Amino acid sequence: GISISFPRSPWECLPGQMPSLRRMVKHAHLSYNAFMPDKKDHPSYKRPESVLVVVYTTAGEFLLMERQQPRGFWQSVTGSLEWNESATAAARRELEEETGLQLEPVSLARENHFPILPAWRSRYHPDVQENREYVFAVKLSDVCDIQLNPNEHIYFEWLDAATAMARCGSWTNRDAIELISKSLHLQNGSGNG
Repeated sequence: GISISFPRSPWECLPGQMPSLRRMVKHAHLSYNAFMPDKKDHPSYKRPESVLVVVYTTAGEFLLMERQQPRGFWQSVTGSLEWNESATAAARRELEEETGLQLEPVSLARENHFPILPAWRSRYHPDVQENREYVFAVKLSDVCDIQLNPNEHIYFEWLDAATAMARCGSWTNRDAIELISKSLHLQNGSGNG
């Protein structure tokens, strides 16, 4: 299959160092579609597709959770799609599993493609080198208590957009928070964000 190499994974990119999203999506789409294993042929491998669900309030507070492993890695709701599961169903399932919230995530009609880190590559078919991430959001009227899954996360905080973006361990997460924050500023008549 076709393989495209990117300079950094989303976890290694710092703000301002992110590769062009348009370039990544254009080129990554080619390599992703070149090989997608079928569960019946490879039932022991993880599906190389995931969801990112950004939970935020109308006042612009964003939920971030610190991962159990690696410690110090903060993120929104994330998780892999099960075989034969839609991205929307996965977003709903992951939201409930990680936060206890039983709400309907809204698709932002955005996809990210990035290389799978070497530490996790053994979970995937040997020919799979990258992951496709579908981006969703859940808007709340106010902050609320979250029921963390202690197997995945150890702590959560509600943060303003700038603090949340600075703390995120993933450029795809920062990009989604920035997009939502700009949209909130426009909706609230706050200017250019």
